[in-house]
Order: sequence, then structure tokens, then C-alpha cells
Amino acid sequence: SSITSDPLGLFSPVLTHLQNSNPQISFEMYEGYIFTPDMTKAVAMMSSPFGNSETEYNSQMLEILHGAADEMKEEYPDVGVTIVGGPEIAVGNASRIKKDSIIAILLSVILIALLVTYSIGSLRNVLLIFLSIGWGWLFALAGMSLFSSQVSIIVIGISSVILGIAVNYPLHMIVHLSHTPNVRSTLK
Repeated sequence: SSITSDPLGLFSPVLTHLQNSNPQISFEMYEGYIFTPDMTKAVAMMSSPFGNSETEYNSQMLEILHGAADEMKEEYPDVGVTIVGGPEIAVGNASRIKKDSIIAILLSVILIALLVTYSIGSLRNVLLIFLSIGWGWLFALAGMSLFSSQVSIIVIGISSVILGIAVNYPLHMIVHLSHTPNVRSTLK
């Protein structure tokens, strides 16, 4: 009940900001608590000490908040809790991007493998293509580990595009080997 014991009026700007942020939504004060005008919903606010891009810390904070909400629901089954805000959206978006990226990478690997196997028909050549891609992948991971111990979600998402581009060179070389059997002249 910080608002009722606020002789200096420090919380008045918060209430004014709430009223001015969306004129269609108004809030009522009752015994130092903020409610919607119909008094059916209480409003509690907090500021995250983390930025929206710090999804690791925000997800930990949200786990604590959701745990507290679950405990309250057990004690008061008729009360519902809704958590909204920038950190909730950022964590949700990050987890969705991560899941979608993994699905995109798996689909691209499977489709490329099927397409290359169908087009080339030689298991040896298909294995050579994937060996060269695997070597490049390991080299890239080793290079990244020199500069950073973490990989962003954007890098994971872009890897499905890079995988498609990476198949191009060995595929191009194997197709040209069918026209010119000499490996040196094909590389030139």
C-alpha cells in the first residue's frame, strides 16, 4: 500500500501517466490499490531491471512471476493472473524464433539431402557434399568460439540459409566433375 502512505505524492505521476497513456482505459484508486473502473481487476506494475533483449534474465524473472501466480491460484482458485509487458513478449518471441529456426534447419537439411541424392544419385558424391559442409560447420564453430562463448538466436535462424548456400559449392564441383574428370582443372 505504497500509494496510501505517500505523503509526498511520488506515485501521482505514475497514476497520471496511466490515465494519459490510453484515454479509453481509466483506473480507480481504492484503499491505496489500483483497480479497473468496474473494480473487478487489480493492477500491479513492476519495472524489469533487464532490457528486452536480455531474454535469459527476463525468462528467469518470468519463471519466478509465473511461479508466484501459480501459488496464488492454488490458494485463491477464483483469482486469475495475467502477466503482460515487454519482457513477456520478448521471451515469447525469442523462444518462438528458436523453435522455428530449429525446424527450418532440420527441414532444409532433409530437403537438401533428398534433392541432392535424387539429382546426383551417387552415395559417394552425396557423402562428399555433406562432409565438406560438416567441415565448414566445424570450422565456423571453432572460429566463433574464439570470439564468443554464446550464439545468438539470429545466428541459429540464419544457419538454414547458410546451409543452402554452403551446398552450392560442392554440388557445383561434383556436377562439373561429371563433365571434366580431372579434379585440378575442375577446381580451376
